[in-house]
Order: sequence, then structure tokens, then C-alpha cells
Amino acid sequence: MELSLVCMHSCDLREESNGKSLLPHIQILSLTGFKPEDFKIINGQYNPLACYGEVRVAYCITRHFPLTMHRFGPWSEILPTRDNNTDPVLFNEGVEIGLAYCYLYDYYGICFVLCSTYTDSGGVHDQYLGGCYLRLYNSKKVFRNAMYELELHLLKDFKLKTLDDVVECVIEHNMDGKPRDLKELNHLLKMKRKQTRGEFVGTSMDQKTLSVVEPRIEELKRGSGKMFLRVNFEFSRSYPSLYVPVVFKYRVSGVSVAWITVDSMPTVDENQLPEKWNPYDEMYFKMTRNIRTIDVDKQRIPNKETLERLKALIESGYGEVLSEKDGDLIWQFRFYLANKFPETALATFLLSVRWQYPEQVSQAVELLRSWSSSCVSPEAVLELLTRTYTHPVCRRFAVSRLRQASDEDIELYLYQLVQALRYENQEEILRCSKIPTLGGESEDENEGDALKKAEGRAGEPSSSRSLSRPKGSPLGPDDIPWKTDLVTFLIRRGRGKFRLANYLYWFLQLEAHEETPSSPEVKVVFSHVLKRFMAALECGSEEHRAWHSDLLNQTKFVNGLYGLLMRVHEDSSKRLRKMENLKSLLRTEGDSLTRFERPLPFPVDPNFLIATVDADSATLFKSTTQPALLSLVSPEGQLYRVIFKIGDDLRQDQVVLQMIRLMDVVLKKEMFDLQLTPYIVLAASCRHGFIQFVKGVRLSEVNREEGSILKYLQQRAPSVKDPLGLQPKVLEAYIRSCGESRLFFWIDRFIHPSTPLGQYLIRRKFPSVRIFLSCSFLSDPGNEAGYCVMTYLLGVGDRHMDNIMLTPEGQLFHIDFSFILGYDPKLMAPEVRLTKDMIEAMGGAKTPTFNSFVNICVTAFLSLRRHANLFLTMLSLVQDAGIKDIARDPMKARDFVKERFCLDETEERAAHRFASRIFDSIKAIVPEVMERIHTVLQVSWFCTFVELFALSICENRRH
Repeated sequence: MELSLVCMHSCDLREESNGKSLLPHIQILSLTGFKPEDFKIINGQYNPLACYGEVRVAYCITRHFPLTMHRFGPWSEILPTRDNNTDPVLFNEGVEIGLAYCYLYDYYGICFVLCSTYTDSGGVHDQYLGGCYLRLYNSKKVFRNAMYELELHLLKDFKLKTLDDVVECVIEHNMDGKPRDLKELNHLLKMKRKQTRGEFVGTSMDQKTLSVVEPRIEELKRGSGKMFLRVNFEFSRSYPSLYVPVVFKYRVSGVSVAWITVDSMPTVDENQLPEKWNPYDEMYFKMTRNIRTIDVDKQRIPNKETLERLKALIESGYGEVLSEKDGDLIWQFRFYLANKFPETALATFLLSVRWQYPEQVSQAVELLRSWSSSCVSPEAVLELLTRTYTHPVCRRFAVSRLRQASDEDIELYLYQLVQALRYENQEEILRCSKIPTLGGESEDENEGDALKKAEGRAGEPSSSRSLSRPKGSPLGPDDIPWKTDLVTFLIRRGRGKFRLANYLYWFLQLEAHEETPSSPEVKVVFSHVLKRFMAALECGSEEHRAWHSDLLNQTKFVNGLYGLLMRVHEDSSKRLRKMENLKSLLRTEGDSLTRFERPLPFPVDPNFLIATVDADSATLFKSTTQPALLSLVSPEGQLYRVIFKIGDDLRQDQVVLQMIRLMDVVLKKEMFDLQLTPYIVLAASCRHGFIQFVKGVRLSEVNREEGSILKYLQQRAPSVKDPLGLQPKVLEAYIRSCGESRLFFWIDRFIHPSTPLGQYLIRRKFPSVRIFLSCSFLSDPGNEAGYCVMTYLLGVGDRHMDNIMLTPEGQLFHIDFSFILGYDPKLMAPEVRLTKDMIEAMGGAKTPTFNSFVNICVTAFLSLRRHANLFLTMLSLVQDAGIKDIARDPMKARDFVKERFCLDETEERAAHRFASRIFDSIKAIVPEVMERIHTVLQVSWFCTFVELFALSICENRRH
């Protein structure tokens, strides 16, 4: 006889298929052994009105995890179909669990509570009679199916006020629903379930046996004197008689499963999935990841083949799924990885830990104690704050490393750290109202003492350390040596420097704003953190109280400015009339915006203090939303020009410019100083915000009015004694912003020393030269090369001469990042764009000059590629913020950046691929036509039609 094993995996089962429900279904059938007279004693006195109301059963989903709040989801209740005095009490009601199998992890359970009411002099009160819990998956990680008789443990000895108190009491006192004390009853029920599921081979004796078993079960139940709730676990409401095992398996991102028919199993391409976890691996798992294997694992050294596999796993980048086999491999060589690859292997090691097993968690903590002294940079632990790592050990270890970061580094990724609060334990955040101490000396000492104690125990045998806590018990907060959580860390760093306090306040304010596209629960968390932060400032020193006042005054200033500009926009007049109205309002009401006890730090740049707003220089731009250009005046008379925009979501521009600023910092550490101009954008809400104004002119205007960039710069910074008629500093700044950097020896690779220009540059000894200087002579300037790599990696779209600016100092910069990550309104937009004039200025695509330019761009690309995981982590931390092009498909956004970095290839192949994209742009005809159309018909309503017509002409030319 041929045997076959058929099962489903929980990760493959969604809410429904072909219109039929696949949600787990439970039938709550009856209650036996219930005697109302047993519950008439209240507070030691007989009360005839106790247990007087109608008996009912309340239930909720629970999480058996190291949390202080175990309830997950709301409470629900069902009422009986008969009078309470009957035995059994019948319910006969089916309930659906609100979560699909794929969302129900193996630490989920269900809690049942038998309730009634009693009446005393104080009125009518709830009375909790009995309760129990049951894990949804059994010890073999198979979802429960068939009939259960759940023992309801008495609750009259506990003073419980609410249902939440009941569920905590039930779990804390281990009130399991299975009647383990009644061995015969438990055994008979277990055998009956197996027979129902078809796990036994049917015989002619089954009917006779069942006729004896049923009465025996009832006899044992009534003889025990206990209450039993009969429930029946069914596969789903649509398939109540389907007895196929549902084995727990973690969800795999990006895999879609098709349900074919009732009789067929879910169809999955096994090549797309990692190895499945099944119950038969449980014993192997316990044997290979226990305390007895630690000494063996410490001595493990991988061979060449295994080492290559380990390197591939730890270099795969954020978001990759770790299969059970690969996780087991990482675990076996964890000590080797901690010594040889402490920074790159950290996140992968924590992925391999099965956090639901306390023994593994204890081993992971012990290893992390030694890991903390290794060379792990603060940037490397940002990944541990993403949604993938939810265990407090991971997140608090990450915070412990972030404490080593400077204020400048924290400011670089402060927005992402605020977004990481979404993935913290929200119940713990809302429960805590403690104000952190400034500087954290006591916190440092406490954490240091915890680590010293841990190190003191490091010399003890592994077995003795493991016995300090009961076997199988979860890791409590006191057992984690890192005490600082992310909220405490952010508040403490915010109290240390006003610049960080300023941005932290506005980032929290943004997420708590009513228009921000987040769930109400998440907004409550951000609001609570904001209140804690403001309370910490208000209860601090005199300086902190002044900061508290400044931040509140900033909000008044921004709200007042918003209201003033809204009144201007409500006028249906033309732009010039609106500008006069704006100036008039600023003259009459401008002083009230800044009427505070002391000059107000500007939210965009808190180092600048606002004394007043210059009304005469205020203006409105010609764009659709007509943003206002304002001049803020400091007490010393200095000006700070800023754009205040209403009607657009500036968060995407804010994130892109932050990423560009981070890339610039990374390249500067590797001797690449691009002299970029990543201006500051601060979104005050999803509908308004500030943009730092940088004086510049569009390249389209330069080309139209001056004819070339060189002529424009010669007029702004003339020099009679220099051959180009241009000041050397301006020329150097332009060259830096046009391309990537190398040191001075690159000059003879770009410009032949025998040429006059080459001799001039060598004589002047520019500190660095980015690309060939023939860019300075372009008659029709193309897309600059300085942002070439960055815009390619981020997939910035809609690039044309109207959103590339040139400052009088010769620096190029981009504006308007409305399209990123591959989204582009232009048809057939190339990944890397080089105009025909730019290529001809190099002497053509086959010249050594152009090849040198490509080499420099590739060098910068490879430098950023080595930090790809940092940029992927930064992107992943904002994927749930509702930012337009990221929120469309977060997985697609992450995969887009990974594809641009070409992480699945070697460095040589990645460089070749990027270079090929540059050469492919040479053949692109459509972008040239599109640029001409955009210039001539910038505001034409027929632009789309003309672009399509031009495309057809280009296609005809190709053929």
C-alpha cells in the first residue's frame, strides 16, 4: 500500500478563494457541569443575586509571547439558546476567527471566559465564573481541528475587574483548557479527535467502540465536578468537514498562491519558496540548537564551499527571505560569523533565531553581549529597527549601538528613526509615561551594570546559566541587558541638542497630524510620544523650558502663516493681485506672526532666528499651487529665503533629498566631495510645508537667454586674468557639481596636458577635477553628471531642463522629485540620460574622454553600492508612511533599488551593467525629442498629443 502525506501551510491560506471563506471557524456548542449555586458566594458572603444574569461566553484571540498585554483584538460574546438552569447549557453558535491562517502565528491562542452578573448595593456588576486558554496550534505546529472539551478553571478566588484582567490571569496561572489532570479523559478525547480526522485506519469495531467511548467521556466529565466547554474547530465556514492538516509556516513575502478547487491543494511553485518547516523537523531542531551544542559550535570553521554560501547569505541585502536550511547554517557558524564578520552578519544571525523558543533567545542574548563590543557601526543596526525585527532584544540592542552615533549622524536618519516607532511594542509605549533623564548617566550605569553582571556570568558553564530561569519560560524585561528603548533614546537625544529637538518635534507632529495617512492607532502612538517629549522638556531645566516654549511658538507661527496664505489663495484674482494681497496681509498681520518673547528658531533651520517677515519682497510663483517665496529677517538683519507651499505633499521630496544628502556624506568619507546642494525640505503636514530657497536659474533659461552655461557664469563671475574669463572658484564649483570626484592626478586622464586648458588647470592646481571640462562649453546643456548616479539609483523621473538649476556660484542641483523609483510621466525614458550635445562636446561616444567619464561614474556607483544595505534599510523604514511612490508598492520599491544596485551580481558585472546603461542612453532618440517638445510647449494643453505624435515620427525614423 502506497502512503502519501498531504498538508497545507498556513502561509498559503488567505481570507478567501473563489468567493468562499478560508477563515478558521469554531463551533461553540455546549457547557456541562455548570451549577449556578456554586457561584453565590461574593466577597465571603452569600448573595442570592449572584450569578443571576444570563450566562454567556466571552472569547478573544491571545498572543503567548513575552508581552505584558496578551489580548489581541476585541472581545466577543455569545449567548445560550436555553435557560441557564439546564445542563448542558447549549450555545450552538459558530464564530469565525477574524484573521486568516497566514496571519495566525504559532504563538497565537484563544481565551474563553464564562461570564454572568451579580447585583449588590452598588448596582449590577459583571461576574467572571471560569476561564481557560488554548493555543491555536498544537505541539506539532498543526492548527487544531475536530472536537475539544475545554476545562473552565474557576476564577472566584481572583479579584478580577475586567475581561482583560481575566485573560492575563488565565495565561499567568497557566489555565490550559485541555484537562491534563484527568488523564483518561484527556486520552479518550485525543483518540476521538484522531479518529474524526481520519488518522486511524477504519475497522468494523469503530461503531461499537464509539458507543462505549461517548458515555465514558460524559461519565468522566460529570464525575470530575468541573465545568467543560465543548468547542469544535473547523477548517472554515465554507469547508467545515475538511480535515487536512494546516502546518504553521512563516509567511513568505511576494509569493502568491492560487486555490484551485475544494478537492485540490493550493498550488505553489516550490522553486519560489524556501524549504518548508514541518512537524518532523521539530526533533532535529531541538537537538541541533540546544545548550549542549554551544561548545561544538564555537569550534566550527567553515570549508571553502560553506564559507562562500555564508558570505552570499550575509551580503544578500535587506528583505531577503532566510530559509530554514540557511537559518540552520547561520546558527551553526554564529560564533565564527561574530568574530569574522561582526557588522555584516549581525542582521542575518538575528533572522536565524527562532524567537518563540526561550532557550534560543537566551543563547542569542549571550552572543550579542560579546557582539556589542565588536566593530558594529550605528548605521549597521538600523536594519534591526525595521518591521522584520519585532523582538525587544533586537530593537534594544540596536538602540544601544545608536547611542554611540554623533548628533550629526542621528540627524541624518532621524526621520527614519521616528518612522521606526511604528514597529515598536505600541502597548508598551502607551503604557509608559516616564520622563527620561537627560544625558542618561544613570541609564548608562544601569545598562553597564547589567552587562558587567552578564560578563561575570560568562565564565559559568552554559548549563548553570540556563538554569537561572525556569526551562521554557519567556525572557522577561529584566533579563534583557539593554534597558533603553527607542522612545527613551529619541527623547533623551532630543533633550541634548535643540537642533535634534526641533526636527524630532516636527517629525512627530507630522505623523500625529490628522491628515497624515496612518491608522488611528498609529497616530495615537505618535501623539503619546510627542506628549512625553514635550513633558520631558517642560519638566527639565530652564533651558529646556525655553525650548518647550520655542517649539510651541513655532507651531503658532506655521499655523498663522498657513491661515494667512490660505486667505490669499481663496481669492480668485490673478497672481499679481494675489501678490499685492499677500504683501498687504504681511504688513498688517506679519508682526503678530513673530510676536514672541524672544526671536523664534526657524523650523527648517533652527540655527536661524526669526525677528520678522519682510513683506515687500514676498511673491508667488507661477506654478499651479502658487507657493509663496518669503524672506525671513533675523535680529541682525540677515535674510533667510524660504518657499512656503500649500496643496502638495512634500514628504517625498523630503525623503529623496535626505537620501541624496546621505549619499553625499558616504561619498565624502571615501574622498568624493561632489559639492552637491541638497537643500532642506520640511513637511509640516501632507498638505503644506517649507522648501529652502536656493538662488539659481533653470538650465532652460540659461540656454535660452545666454546660449551656454559658460557665458552665464562669465557674466556672474568674470575674471580678466584667467583664460576662460571665469573665476577659478566658480569654475571649480561647477566642475565638482557636474560629476564625481577623484584627486588631482585624474586631470591628465581627462584633459591632455599639452592643451592650453590642460596647462592652465595644472598651473592652477585645482584640488579635484570631476569630469572633462568640455561640459563647460555646452551650447545646449544636458542633464548634469554630478547627480547622474544618484538619480539613477533612486529612479528619479521627469528630468528636463526646467527642474535642473544652476547657481551663480556654478553649482548644479535638482528640484521637483514628484516621480521616483522608476515612475516617470515621459514615455520610454532612459535609465541614464545623456543628451546629444553633451556627447558631442566630449568628442563623441568613442573618444577616450567619454570613456574616462564613464569610468568615474562607475567608480562612484561602486562606492555607493558597498553601502546598498543602508539605503535599502532607510527606504524600508518609511514604507508604511504613506509616501506616494513608495506606498504604491513597498516591495516593488525595495526591489527597484536592489535591481539598480545589482546586488545579485558580482562587483565586476554590476559595474559592466551600469556602464552599459550609460552607453544605451546614447542611442535614445525619444528623450531628445521630448526635451524639445517640453521647451516649446511647456504649458500647452496639447502636450500629450504632440509627444505621442513625435514618438510615431521617431519610430518611423528608426525603421
